[in-house]
Amino acid sequence: MQTEPVLSRFVQEIRDDLAGDELLCPTFVDASLRARLALKNPGLSTSELARVVAGEPVLSARIVALANGASLQRGGKQVRDVRSAVTRIGQEAVCNVAIAIALQQITHARELEPFRAQAQSIWEHSLEVAAMAHVIGSHRQGISPDDAMFVGLVHDIGHLYSMWRAAQIPDLVRRPEQLKTLVHDLHPTVGAALIRRMQIPDAIAVAVLEHELDPGTLAPGSLSRLLSVANRCANSPAAGSDVADSALTGSLTAEADPPKPQEGLDEAAAHTLLRENLGDLAWLVATMRGQR
Repeated sequence: MQTEPVLSRFVQEIRDDLAGDELLCPTFVDASLRARLALKNPGLSTSELARVVAGEPVLSARIVALANGASLQRGGKQVRDVRSAVTRIGQEAVCNVAIAIALQQITHARELEPFRAQAQSIWEHSLEVAAMAHVIGSHRQGISPDDAMFVGLVHDIGHLYSMWRAAQIPDLVRRPEQLKTLVHDLHPTVGAALIRRMQIPDAIAVAVLEHELDPGTLAPGSLSRLLSVANRCANSPAAGSDVADSALTGSLTAEADPPKPQEGLDEAAAHTLLRENLGDLAWLVATMRGQR
């Protein structure tokens, strides 16, 4: 399959991109990652961050919804303004919601029109992985839940980049099944390269590079292992229906037990943890989708 000229040309162009001094990057990918960098400015006060958020109506609504969400609502008052919401959930969570919105906008990018359905599917999957990674990280020591959510959001960004590249080759657009296999093989390497070019911490890039590997082959306690487990859980046939059912019932989890060490984390243990926290999981996904 990869010996066909059009496929060989595609692979070579991707390799040339990755090897070049400057990675040719579609505007929507650059914007989605740089949005987080801008919001993560350590000198940005809560008031300044609140003003940034308030200038984006969609982001404002989702931040307030998240602040009133299942995992934050226990025993607290509902908030009705952006500043209080930002104070409650913190800067990292604001950045991650901004990324979720940016990724949603990617699915409507003109450059990805030939692959609109695939881009939408990637976005939905990324939200589920991000929410699962956050829940797992919240109950496991050693990894920030917000870092876990961020890497879940961007772990398939190599898919989007590769599809954008493919859209520039009409012969590839006419080979959707062949392209799907090829892009799947390429996307971890491409995604890691994009992350590194955006000067995101290397642990994020490594996790993106390794997220399709067997969790058992990855270092215990690492972000890579957590992401690999979350990705496998999201790909499980029952995962989507479990989250949907929980969102419909509006169930809430009991108060969380103290975090446990991440060593030994595997897919079975993660599935159990996620089932015990379906309310929080569904709330996170619904908020990022704009359904809350």
